[in-house]
Amino acid sequence: MVENGKNYEVIFKRFLKQQEIESAKSLYLCGIR
Repeated sequence: MVENGKNYEVIFKRFLKQQEIESAKSLYLCGIR
């Protein structure tokens, strides 16, 4: 169970980082226009 929880946390953090990158890209693209 602990192992699964850890894996989930890693995946969740990766997901959050991906979201940050996507929003940063959007802001960057909006800034160019």
